[in-house]
Amino acid sequence: MFEYEAGGVRLRKTIAAVNGENTTLVLYEVLEAPSSFTLELRPFVSPRDYHSLSRANDAIRREAQFSEGMFRMQAYDGVPEIFISVPGSTFEFRPDWYRNFEYAVEQFRGLDFREDLFTHGVFKRELKKGDKLGVIISTENPAGN
Repeated sequence: MFEYEAGGVRLRKTIAAVNGENTTLVLYEVLEAPSSFTLELRPFVSPRDYHSLSRANDAIRREAQFSEGMFRMQAYDGVPEIFISVPGSTFEFRPDWYRNFEYAVEQFRGLDFREDLFTHGVFKRELKKGDKLGVIISTENPAGN
């Protein structure tokens, strides 16, 4: 569980993995907010083997689908599709690479520790004090389609 505070807004974020699935659940709870605000969530992807790191490239698929709070993409042939459900959200497509993320533990181990991550854009959802937002990230379609 994590808590964040900015501009008078205090959020609690709880993350849980579903046993036996490639699914992660994220719950955002608005603990304090002087008025309604727009939460922006920018997912970063690194579709790769766990022994390697991603580098910016032109082969990644920039195309994705978004409809009724459900985002769907497949970065490359042969890698699983990714589904992200953010109920009640909109999505602003802004594909781009974010370069040179650093992993301190890998650096400490003497391994390659810099990676480029890709984003398709930003989810936006208006929230107010007392609201909760559940996000599902999975390699299986949460809607069952």
